[in-house]
Amino acid sequence: MQTTAWFATGGLIALGCCLCILLIPLSLLIYVLVTTYEASTISCSQNANIWVYSVTCLCCGAVIAGSAHLLQMVSVWLSLLPTIYYAFVAVWGTLLWAVMDEPCYLTYKADFWSLLLLFKLCVIQAYIGIVISFCLAALQIGTVLFNAYSRQGSTPTESSPMLPKEQAHTA
Repeated sequence: MQTTAWFATGGLIALGCCLCILLIPLSLLIYVLVTTYEASTISCSQNANIWVYSVTCLCCGAVIAGSAHLLQMVSVWLSLLPTIYYAFVAVWGTLLWAVMDEPCYLTYKADFWSLLLLFKLCVIQAYIGIVISFCLAALQIGTVLFNAYSRQGSTPTESSPMLPKEQAHTA
């Protein structure tokens, strides 16, 4: 019973951290969408379209993280989806940041400072998201594997997460 309470407490702490990481850029999303759309049409956006990156990062991140949590009921291995997503977004953001030349950076800084701030926050959030989602996925997968191997020799039950549903009923 203590294990369940420990995981519940850990889950609440992780949820609080994830909400904090997501709410900071999401609060800027509405402001950025309304005031900086023209940044997607300037000449700098051909090489480094940070408006598209920021919108994609914010909209897809919440959908992928939420759906991965719901899909964990199907397979615990789907808890790796947010880690893969954040790795992709982190690499994409780093490449955009690297190809942005000095005149484009100064243009974004002078005319679209809020978009540049949101872009930087999204890149930083992606790297933090990699670490947090990987740690949570490793904890979940490790727990499932530990529970499965600790039950060896006993009769599998319907709730055994490592067995497919049809094998659990016949065992």
